[in-house]
Amino acid sequence: MSFACVESAAAMPERRKGGRKPEGPGGGAKKPEEAAGSVAGQEPDEKPDWKDAAYQRQLDRINARKRKQSPDYKESAYERKVRLRKMAMWNAAQRKGVNEVGARDSTTIDIKVKLVKPFGIEFEEREEDPNRVWVGRIMEEGSAFKNGEVETGDFLTTVNGQDVEGKPYDEALQYLVDAEGEIDLIFKRIYVA
Repeated sequence: MSFACVESAAAMPERRKGGRKPEGPGGGAKKPEEAAGSVAGQEPDEKPDWKDAAYQRQLDRINARKRKQSPDYKESAYERKVRLRKMAMWNAAQRKGVNEVGARDSTTIDIKVKLVKPFGIEFEEREEDPNRVWVGRIMEEGSAFKNGEVETGDFLTTVNGQDVEGKPYDEALQYLVDAEGEIDLIFKRIYVA
């Protein structure tokens, strides 16, 4: 004959999941003001909850995106540099990234600007590449410096829709001399992937 010992539900101690006793005085639940310790009654020496910090970072990202969507937003030099580098890396990835075994691939991106004279750009001709007009230096007095897009090392490809890449240095510069008013220029920038 076997006997089973069965206790009544009232006699059994209360337990939560995981076998732990409930918190609070007398094993009961915490009062609402105690449970909200991280919100209203948080001690000043306690660290902020990681969830609050993550939520704040998320709000900061959302506000930054909203700021960038406004029509009067001006992209910073750092943001422009990051955007152009990402574009160059994407272009390189599209071409598989490697020409030969172990060789690194270079990619170019177009820098489209509208400038007025004086440009403030010192152009140079390079012996190794005589049919390109290279940007040697940007001077603070010119419109290129104020625009902030053109950098030293870029090369000129188009002046007001006229392709100047591959033309002799003097002939390409003549297009700049002859142009008047606001001039549409396209430069190329080389990135090595």
